[in-house]
Amino acid sequence: MKTFLYPVNFFLLCTAFCFPLNTYSQQWSGNNDLVSPLSRTGNIAIGDIASPDNKLKVKNGKVLFEGEKIVQIKTYFNKTIWYEKAGAFRTGIFSVKSAFNIPNQDPVYPSDNAMHPWAENNAGIGSFAAGFDTKANGQYAAAFGSNAFAEASNSFAIGRYNTGGGSPAQWIATDPLFQIGIGSSKDQKSDALAVLKNGNVGVGISSPQTLLSLGLLQNKRKFALYDKADAWYGLGMENKKLIFQVGEQDAAFSFLNNVSKEIITIKNNGKVGIGTTDPKSALAVYGKITAKEVEVTIEGWADFVFKENYKLKPLEEVERFIKENNHLPDVPSEKTVLEKGVNLGEMDAILLRKIEELTLYIIDLKKENDSLKKILINNPR
Repeated sequence: MKTFLYPVNFFLLCTAFCFPLNTYSQQWSGNNDLVSPLSRTGNIAIGDIASPDNKLKVKNGKVLFEGEKIVQIKTYFNKTIWYEKAGAFRTGIFSVKSAFNIPNQDPVYPSDNAMHPWAENNAGIGSFAAGFDTKANGQYAAAFGSNAFAEASNSFAIGRYNTGGGSPAQWIATDPLFQIGIGSSKDQKSDALAVLKNGNVGVGISSPQTLLSLGLLQNKRKFALYDKADAWYGLGMENKKLIFQVGEQDAAFSFLNNVSKEIITIKNNGKVGIGTTDPKSALAVYGKITAKEVEVTIEGWADFVFKENYKLKPLEEVERFIKENNHLPDVPSEKTVLEKGVNLGEMDAILLRKIEELTLYIIDLKKENDSLKKILINNPR
């Protein structure tokens, strides 16, 4: 009898344990009815999912983690912690100083992080530091890059060390500290803005040689100040020339003194005013001019007076003109000079003409005087 009972009991035990193992999955509803599968592989599905392919898969629903203080999702080294009162997640590596990691999509090297801030260096309240060994020690400060330091309150620091094969401790003054790049393709890179470690800033140029270097050139101007769309002032270079350019027809360059008085004006038409804001000529000066030498270029001179066909006015006619007009013939009057000024070149030619005419009058008088002397000598009393 005992020999018969042992096989029967063994059969019943095997049936009881093996039957659920042959069942692929079971499902439960909210009323304890089976509606979502629990796979024998250990995968759990919540929602209308027939074959869960992960340990936990939720469809068309929400997942709520709730705890009195914090809820932790972790492995031995890595943690994601939900702080209920702060309303925030904290994710990081338990054994080192990473605050959180955002990895790339490389399945072979997932440790090559797209973002890897360091929690240890966020010493300031409300601070944020991202990059290799960056530090945000100031209150509400932020630092990005490699060895960037934001230690003042409300400060913001961007920096990097990019020495070829070097360590972060090395410092090469001409290496870029901060760059904003532009380019038509990955093979054609250009810099919209570059800041070197020595403080040089380049706009449109990757290797600025001065504190501020402008590399872009647009309509002969590299630097422009805009008041409105068509009112701008530009500075540029072309063919080894320094160029100042204005954008409006009536625009001008002005130089002001310490009390904002306009002392020099350069009009868009090329006219320059010194001491006047409305020059009517190429150079208008309101004030005294001191010069060691002045060269005036004019067309024509008064040597025609000495030509044989030149006719001098009789002295009687000259006398009559002077009495009527109070100035010499062909010489501008006082009224004309006060209203229109004097053209130095023309005035010099007029004065020379009068001197040459006077010389001819004197020569004629000399001849007449010599003739009278001969008469007196030949006819003594």
